[in-house]
Amino acid sequence: MPWLIGFSDLTALQLYLIKQGIASLHAPMPSVLHNTHPDALRHLATFLQGGAPVYTAPAHPLQQAGEAEGCLIGGNLAVLCSLIGTPFMPELQDCILFIEEVGEHSYAIDRMLHHLHYAFPLHRLRGLIIGAVSRSPDGESQEYLYKRIAEIVQQKAPHLPFCLGFPVGHENQNYPMLQGAMVRLSIHAQGCTLSFQLQ
Repeated sequence: MPWLIGFSDLTALQLYLIKQGIASLHAPMPSVLHNTHPDALRHLATFLQGGAPVYTAPAHPLQQAGEAEGCLIGGNLAVLCSLIGTPFMPELQDCILFIEEVGEHSYAIDRMLHHLHYAFPLHRLRGLIIGAVSRSPDGESQEYLYKRIAEIVQQKAPHLPFCLGFPVGHENQNYPMLQGAMVRLSIHAQGCTLSFQLQ
């Protein structure tokens, strides 16, 4: 079976396909494979061979612990927000959302998170995975951006399990995420675990 594989701007097509009941892989595409971490390539091969990897990531001091199960949906934050109000945007309630971003000002990330919240309240998610948020044009560190994101999430959804620094996004550790799959997310003091429940 052929797969639609990619990330970044391809988020728009992947979210539309979710509404059609079609899965796709948010994952490295051929143009970046030469610079992709071996772990991400190994996980991609597992999916392509019909398997389901289990991901683990280090704990982050700003994370919010918890357990959640739900449908995995997400991708690039700016692209995701651009689909709000269009027929191409899937419902996010009760899902586990993953987001990543690159090259955005902190105020733009702030604005997009609030936009997302008022369209799909964060407290109605099951869980939130925050991947790489990097290369700020103002020179702000990734940790600074994570701190601002955590503040917004804790304010809008104080009981929502969420992790930060998950290996997904515009970096070489871009783990494949199966859009529309049922997953289990576990966030605890030792780290974060994401497992896929393939039928």
